[in-house]
Amino acid sequence: MIHSPTPSGQLVIYVPGFPGGGATLFENHFSDFLKDQQYNLVVIRHNGTRLNGDFSDDFLNREKFPKAIPYHDGDYIGGGSFSMMDWILEPETVLRDIGASFSNIVVVGHSFGAVCALYSLARIAESSSSILERVRTCVCLAPAVGLLKEHGEDIMETLWTPEFLNSSDVAEKVFLRDVEEARANLRAIYKDLPHQVSGLLRDVRKVFVHVERDEYLRHNDVEEFMLSCGENSQMFVDRFDRHDPRLKYDAHDMPNYPQQLLLDMIVGNYDSESTSKQSDGFMD
Repeated sequence: MIHSPTPSGQLVIYVPGFPGGGATLFENHFSDFLKDQQYNLVVIRHNGTRLNGDFSDDFLNREKFPKAIPYHDGDYIGGGSFSMMDWILEPETVLRDIGASFSNIVVVGHSFGAVCALYSLARIAESSSSILERVRTCVCLAPAVGLLKEHGEDIMETLWTPEFLNSSDVAEKVFLRDVEEARANLRAIYKDLPHQVSGLLRDVRKVFVHVERDEYLRHNDVEEFMLSCGENSQMFVDRFDRHDPRLKYDAHDMPNYPQQLLLDMIVGNYDSESTSKQSDGFMD
């Protein structure tokens, strides 16, 4: 945990995407700024993240936090392989473990992390846990969301392909147990998630930020999903981020998103009349 310099009841939980390199980007770009705003932070690393590979130093952000090396008995966080469902439930685990210690909780999920965040919150709501009363906002950055479609391409075909999940780029970073199991988990989550969010998370402010130049996610998918999420749902377009060939990050990673704008998303300090679309009526 990254602690606020003074005691605070405010907590931001950051949930990275897949396979998880965005955690380091978030820490480097936002953690000091949010800490100065009196937020405590938990930045999740997925179980199954490699600890001794070519990407491990970057994924664990050893340059910024050289002493924060996970205790382990093997080559991966948690000791071995994990399922997609294990990762989807990680935010719930954190909330149940420490959520009662904070009065103002914000969950920020990036890409796949937004799916994990929303599903975990819905499960907590379904269990009637009082922790949900402490969660004010769920900010979904470049969220890997969409509605499943009987006809035409949906997010299972445009993003979660067997080729991607089986790729060496994934295997070099995390130990995913089974690709077909992962796709089945994701399909089941996407099928019910809009209904769960609209029915169970009415009182949680849900903010969706789509990257205009996103290389992987489509505007219409995010918008359709947001509109299906019911009350307290808004969508913004990130026009700041674009791919820079000099850097390792894609626009999807949101490397240039302004710190103040993220804070605005967290506290709700924005003019929805002029900057967003809402589930209860389109607003440009």
